[in-house]
Amino acid sequence: MAAGKLDETLDALRISESRYRRLFETARDGILLLNAQTAQIEDANPYLIEMLGYSHEEFLGKKLWEVGPFADVAQCKEMFAILQEKGYVRYEDLPLRAKSGHRIDVEFVSNAYDCEGVKVIQCNVRDITAHVEAERALREFKAIVEASDDAIISKSMEGIIRSWNPGAERLFGFTAPEAIGQCMDIIIPEGHPDEERGILDRLARGEQVEHFETFRRHKDGHLLQISATISPIRDANGKVIGASKIARDITERMRAEAERVSLEEQLREAQKLEAIGTLAGGIAHDFNNIIATILGNAELAGEDTRGIPTAQKSIGEIAKAGRRARDLVRQILSFSRRQPIERKRMPLAPVVAESVRLMRATFPASTIVTFHCDAGVPDVRADETQIQQALLNLATNSMQAALGGPQNIEIQLDTVLVDAAYEDAHPPMRSMHLSPPTLTVRLRVRDDGPGMEPATMSRIFEPFFTTKPMGEGTGLGLSVVRGILQAHEGAIVVASRLGQGTTFTLYLPVAEAPAAVPDAPAGADALPCANASGMGLRLLYIDDDEAQVDLVTRVLQRRGYKVSGHLDARAAINLLRSDPSAFDIVVSDYNMPYMSGLDVARAVRAIRADLPVGIVSGFIDERLLAQARDAGACELIVKAFDIAEFGEALHRMAQGINRG
Repeated sequence: MAAGKLDETLDALRISESRYRRLFETARDGILLLNAQTAQIEDANPYLIEMLGYSHEEFLGKKLWEVGPFADVAQCKEMFAILQEKGYVRYEDLPLRAKSGHRIDVEFVSNAYDCEGVKVIQCNVRDITAHVEAERALREFKAIVEASDDAIISKSMEGIIRSWNPGAERLFGFTAPEAIGQCMDIIIPEGHPDEERGILDRLARGEQVEHFETFRRHKDGHLLQISATISPIRDANGKVIGASKIARDITERMRAEAERVSLEEQLREAQKLEAIGTLAGGIAHDFNNIIATILGNAELAGEDTRGIPTAQKSIGEIAKAGRRARDLVRQILSFSRRQPIERKRMPLAPVVAESVRLMRATFPASTIVTFHCDAGVPDVRADETQIQQALLNLATNSMQAALGGPQNIEIQLDTVLVDAAYEDAHPPMRSMHLSPPTLTVRLRVRDDGPGMEPATMSRIFEPFFTTKPMGEGTGLGLSVVRGILQAHEGAIVVASRLGQGTTFTLYLPVAEAPAAVPDAPAGADALPCANASGMGLRLLYIDDDEAQVDLVTRVLQRRGYKVSGHLDARAAINLLRSDPSAFDIVVSDYNMPYMSGLDVARAVRAIRADLPVGIVSGFIDERLLAQARDAGACELIVKAFDIAEFGEALHRMAQGINRG
């Protein structure tokens, strides 16, 4: 009986040992068995051998610190001492070096226990390299997220915020504790209520959401323009359980882009302006020759047919068409800034009042024009004629928009203090380059007409754009106004709504304090009137256009001048050279073959320095004004002139003779 029990006990031990050996051999952790007294390795399982790359023989009989992976002698001896004292030691992240040289992060747990009266140490070595790398990657990712300037947000499929990085705090103004747990609605502005829900629904359906730009709301209420990228967050089974968003503030970028587009548009407009200006300058001379011939001969014919009503009516219509053609050329030149402006310090009120008087005299009785001026409006530096033209163009535009129906046009002159907020609300004013806050003169032309839709309003300053029927508008009126304001360092702003009328607001800088001006000398002579006689003055007129020479000769002879007209400038100069005292005044066309009007002026000065010279040109710009002064000309006369204007210029030249 005793022998049988012994056999059973031995069998049980063999079975137990077999099971332990099987567990030892198949365990997916490395296992070392050490002698608790000597620290010599008594066994190592296959997984540890595979993990560290050492053979079974390289482990057996060695002290723990004599094997390569455990070569830190001091640490191993310290661990062994703790084991002998406490029977347990654990290292959560122990770096080991495999025989191949690569690093392995392990969890190292050692236990000391008795086995059949012998104290044994079992070391379990678990490879946690992947776990350590994952944690390291997670820490690095978290550091990147925390350091990012962009807002990085995660949210559930219900739109509840789960994470909120410092970039999101800076962008939206909410701290992480304020935002986490809240719905994304806290940053969704009015007008975008279903945007987030739609994005989450698309992600749930497995759709890809492309990068997009939209608006969000800051904690303080102001709108932000953002660029956003959305990615799905999936669980272990691939199911979408949320979304991550990366958002970047592009408000300033979009503002800069808008400014760039605006500048490009201004450049295109400037290029159009330059092209039209080049065209205008090229055609003005020849076109004005034709117009001058029409107007001059119409006036002569009118004088010749006094008392014949039917002829007078026809001649009047010819003159009216000629003046319209002349004004069209002037508008083109003004629009293209090919006409010089003479800006002088002046109060605007009298200029506006005179323009209003002219409007009331010429507009239909159904159009009521009112004018109000605040007290104390400061002076501006302006060209009176061009300001009047701008006002008349605006008022005429309003009157014509009423299509003959009743119309009220209100004109108001006052001042406004322009600060940064005012400039932001009126972007065209940025072209004035003011230093806010700056007091600025404001001139408003408001009507109660039909108004404009946005598409029309966006094009009204384009050259030749018109909504009027064919033949009833040139499309230059408003372009001219804007050109005048630009030449005056001012700005024009338009506001209009269909059915609610239109308001054009002109802004002009206040004139600087005037410099002291000496009193005019006592007894200064007044200019003779335009219709005064030529008093027998001898005039040498030079023009390569035969019709112009004939016209000017006949016109001036009727007014008492003795005119010698010439088509060839060289012959005319030779005539003067042969007898320098034969003429009192010389007038020459500017654009001629062989000799220009400037050449004529220089030649006259060389022959006789005191002989006044006038130059006639199809268009006059600042460059020609300077060249004419340098050449010695005392008058520049625009072609397509009224006879009265031409007479005034000649009288100014004659006055110089009298004073000389």
